[in-house]
Amino acid sequence: MPSVSRTLAGAFLATAVAAGTGCASAGTFPEAGDAVSAIAGAERLIQDAVRAGADSLAAEPLAAARRNLATAQGQRDARNLDRAALTAREAQADATLAREAAERAKAQRARDAAAAAARQLPPGGAR
Repeated sequence: MPSVSRTLAGAFLATAVAAGTGCASAGTFPEAGDAVSAIAGAERLIQDAVRAGADSLAAEPLAAARRNLATAQGQRDARNLDRAALTAREAQADATLAREAAERAKAQRARDAAAAAARQLPPGGAR
């Protein structure tokens, strides 16, 4: 069974490749959106990921989200607003990935605990 991080990384890579192919085939810069809103959204999603336990359960994607957020903030400060918006959207995706990976890890722990408890029951179950 593939690891959670490899599975999530594979899905993320496939999405990034598909998005990149679409941009390259169009020959234009993708729609950037509003940098300030995108950065604020990334900050919110990172906070959500931290509340979900991503600091310990999904450290890699959370670190990527924080790096992309810092880069987006630097791009915004340099008045490169299109790139800032796109980088902030990357940070949002990384933060969402981190939150979902943390939630999955917690669900797996709960499942494992329930299975362990079930194994402790006598044959035929509790009476």
